[in-house]
Parts: sequence; C-alpha cells; structure tokens
Amino acid sequence: MPSAATRFASSADLLYYFGMLIMSRKLLRNYCLVSKYFNDMFTPILYAEVWFRQSNAQFLLEDLPILLGNPALKFTRIIDVEIPITHERGGQATRLAASLTGLFNEATQSLLEKMPNLQMFRWAGLPLYSATVLTLQAKCLNIRTLVIRYCDLVENDLGLLDGLTVASYWDFDDWDHHDAFSETRALFTTQNVPYFPNLTSLEIVGLHGNLEEARKDLVKLLLQSPRLRSLNLSICTDTIRRLQRGTAGQRKQCVEFLVYLIKDFAEAGGKPLQLKNLVLGVGVVPWKSEKSLHELVDLEYLEKVHIENNLSVFTLVKSIHTIDWEIFTPDHTPKLRAFSVFELDSVTKCIPEGLVGFTQLCSFYCSTESVNTVMKSTESLFAYLHPRPRSLTLNEIPMVEVWGNNFTQVSLYNIHALSVIYRSKLDWDSDLIRSIIAASDLRQLCLVGYQSGPEIQDDHRVGPPEVGSIHFRIAYNKYETKHLTIL
Repeated sequence: MPSAATRFASSADLLYYFGMLIMSRKLLRNYCLVSKYFNDMFTPILYAEVWFRQSNAQFLLEDLPILLGNPALKFTRIIDVEIPITHERGGQATRLAASLTGLFNEATQSLLEKMPNLQMFRWAGLPLYSATVLTLQAKCLNIRTLVIRYCDLVENDLGLLDGLTVASYWDFDDWDHHDAFSETRALFTTQNVPYFPNLTSLEIVGLHGNLEEARKDLVKLLLQSPRLRSLNLSICTDTIRRLQRGTAGQRKQCVEFLVYLIKDFAEAGGKPLQLKNLVLGVGVVPWKSEKSLHELVDLEYLEKVHIENNLSVFTLVKSIHTIDWEIFTPDHTPKLRAFSVFELDSVTKCIPEGLVGFTQLCSFYCSTESVNTVMKSTESLFAYLHPRPRSLTLNEIPMVEVWGNNFTQVSLYNIHALSVIYRSKLDWDSDLIRSIIAASDLRQLCLVGYQSGPEIQDDHRVGPPEVGSIHFRIAYNKYETKHLTIL
C-alpha cells in the first residue's frame, strides 16, 4: 500500500490547495523543479500572479525576451505593475524617467498579449499609455478587476502646471524647468477606460486633467458595467487646487464632481449599481443635493463604505455644501457593516444617534467626544436591534492629548479588536490604559506611537519588552488577547 506521503503527492486536488497556501515564490519555484508532475501542478500557481516593482523592473527591459518566451504566462490571472517615477526638485520628471515610462508601457503591452486568462490588472506610479489600456481590452477579455493609481504629480507630467506655478508651489526658487514628457504626453493624456464586459471591481485613484471629460467617460463605463460590485474613486489633489484657481464653472465642476456624476448617470437612464464596497476618496464628496447617492448606488446592497471627508483640500467650499451622512444610517443601508471616514467629528454632529449597525468602525482623525457619541449610541434601545461595533480603529494622531482623562467615558464593551495611534508617551495610570485593561471582550489590540525625532529610537525597540515596562505590563494583563502589538 502506498505511503501517506505518496498518496498526498499523487492527489492533484491536495497539491493544488497546498500550493495555494504557499506564500514564498522561491519555495513554489523549488517545487516546480522536483519532477515533471510537480512542475505541471505548481507552475500555474507560481505564474498566477506576476508583480513588477522597482527591484525587478529589469525583467521589463533587458530580460523581456526571455519572459515573453515563457509559455506559463497563459496561467497568469493577476498582473501588478507599480514602479515609481523619478521626479527632480520642483516635481518634474527626469528625462530618463520619461524614456523608461515608454519602455515599461510597451513591455506591458507585449506581456498582455501573452495573458489571455488575465482577470486583474493593477497599475500604479508610471503614466499609463492609452495603448496599454486598449491592448488590455483587446487581449484580456475576462478582466474583472481594474485598478489604476495615478502618480501624485501627474498634473506636472501632463504640463498642466507651468514652471512658475510648480516652482512656487514646491518652494524651489532655483528650479531649472524642463519638459521631459513634451514628445510623449499625447500617449497618456486620455483617461478614458474602455468597456470590459465582466468588470466587477473598478478603482481609479487620482482623476486629473479635464474633470468634465473624465466624468463623462466614467459615466459611460458605469452604464456599461451593471455587474460592478466595488467602486473606488478619487481626484488628484493638484487637480483640485488648480481648478479652484479657475473659473466659477471649473470650481463648481470640481467641488461637486460626484453630484454631476450622479446627475449624468441618472439622466442617461442608468440603474443604481448593486455595489457591496464603495470608496469615495479625495474630492469625491457625497454632498446633499437633489441628486442623491441612491440614484447611482443601490444602498441596500452596501456592506463596506469609506468616505474621505478631508475637506481641507477645498478652499472655496460654501456653507451650503454639507455631506449627506443620513444615507449611511440603518434605514437606508441595512447591510452596511464596515464604515470608515477620514474625520469622525462631523459625522457624529450630523447623526449622533445614527451610527449603529456597524461591526467595524474606522476614523483617521477624531476627538474623544466623537468616540463617546458613537459608543453611547450603541447602548440605546434602537441599537440592540442592530449589530454592535466589534472592531474599532482610531488613528487619532492630531488630538491625542485629549484622550488622557476622557477615555474612560468610552465603553469598550463588545469591542473585540482595538487599534489606536497615540502621540504622547504611554502612562500606566492613564485612563486609556485602564480602559483597555478593563475591556474583557478585547481579543486584538494594536497600540502604535506616532513620534518623530531622536526619541523614536528608544520607544521602538526590537525584541520582547523589558520586564516591568509598560509594554510588558499591558501584555501581562491582556494575556487572553490572540493578537497584541505595542510600539
């Protein structure tokens, strides 16, 4: 009778699931070298994801012919290209970076022709040529996830900020202006994303240039994508600043980007998308208006939402512009369980009793009073009809000083996972630590100190905490936690 190891090695299903659990690509490659049978089993897993970073970018240059000759590219499901573009002082790209951008785009186009089974395409950093997107559409018919993250300085690369404006913005008086992309700019000026019949997830970070054209192209894509389940949109910060120095019409188109998007979508006869995940990033704000978000999104299907309500990027927002927070209450979004915002205070002021029903709540900027309001609202009779928060993430960097004596007002009952970023030094007698120690339901705890200067070396030691230190005492008292991180 064959041994257990022999029977395991001869089972295609077991080897497949075993291979899917392996995180090390080097180990997967070693398994491919064991035998022809193992090579046939593990090669599709090894080449299922192809990633290009600065560390292996040479494969898109001198090693490209070898890569194109590899028949295993037919197994690739995900290609991820994230190579940073080099900018000089003043925010301008170098001429070498401009040349490499063309080579990387052309190499990616050649690879896409060898990947007929591709399901996910992700591009970040480099300018994305229109020809690369069209090649993706023509050769990879089964694309389901499309992620495009434009460079923060894409407006510079497009020449939309003249030399004097850029130099003054970056405070470089001795900046020598040159236009590295003058000859190739037309190849990536257009942001139009073509139609993909099986698209279920779309992420475009850093919309730029002519926002009116970008919006209209985006509306066309959304009208053709009824299967879409995840949507992530944001506008380049430089674009917002540039347009706010423009005409009144440009300022309005910029500030009310999402309002116009919803209006165009509804007037074109679009049916609300059944999204499960929605991320409205920088500049894409759900203002209260006649055209509400429910005309773009069927709110009953939403399970996870992030609103980047960082309004500091807008210098000309009027008092009439208020975010429609009420649409994220249980009456409108009954399935919503994960809710995150940049700043929590404005949410709690608008709907102090409405933030219930979430099992995950995250804020990147908040006051103690806001957290108090959220947690106290879960103690109401209405809240007992909905799930209570179990995961609480508070990246409360700017206002950490107020956490000291007021934290005891926050009930951590039923909180299973807590993450807090703090600036001040941890004090064992502080109310923050006392509340954490008293939280009997806590199973995951992450406390990270946000510090700068020489003292960071002392508070971020590598290795176990010293006996008697506050880190040791927290770990000792919270022995029941399954995951504990204190930095």
